[in-house]
Amino acid sequence: MTTPRLAPVHGILLAAGRSSRMGRSKPLLTLGGETLIERGVRVLIEGGCAGVIAVVRAGDDAAARLARAAGASVVVNGDPHAQQVDSLRLALRALPDDAAAAAVLPVDVPFVQPPTIAGLLAAFRAATALIVRPTHRGEPGHPTLFARALFAELAARGLPHGARTVVEAHATETLDIEVEDAGVTQDLDTPEDLARYGDVRWTTS
Repeated sequence: MTTPRLAPVHGILLAAGRSSRMGRSKPLLTLGGETLIERGVRVLIEGGCAGVIAVVRAGDDAAARLARAAGASVVVNGDPHAQQVDSLRLALRALPDDAAAAAVLPVDVPFVQPPTIAGLLAAFRAATALIVRPTHRGEPGHPTLFARALFAELAARGLPHGARTVVEAHATETLDIEVEDAGVTQDLDTPEDLARYGDVRWTTS
């Protein structure tokens, strides 16, 4: 029988945000010749996740199509006013029963490298922590791994700061892994961020 720490870890790619500060759909930005949603699915799979659930907003058919083509299962968040934690809840409900943990990655954190994710999965399997997350120069980053024991807590209502509320409640059960990968803390929120990271472009996909 598979023990919980050896059971599969699945990836969750959160890509249903309104992208209001960016002004265009962030999942369809391109980096190195692939869209951010394709890249997010790829790095989670190459990092060792057994599967990926991508959550997209209703009407973003291009993002859904690209995510499926990259190998993800797609869940649609139909609430235009939903918060990120609402997308996380939808994804958690879609995970298979054998998932030991979920590695949660926002689509606008595109510079994370697959070996970093592989290291986080290895750390999760070697430890008893309920939460594993990367840090770079002491700053917490993404993705965050949540053990199955926390899924019900993440799915509960009344989380004023979303998943961060759960992380803060389990500070003594959180394992921070310092990594050299600066990508864990680099996100794309505004057009100014695009100017800072010159390889990111709009796409018409």
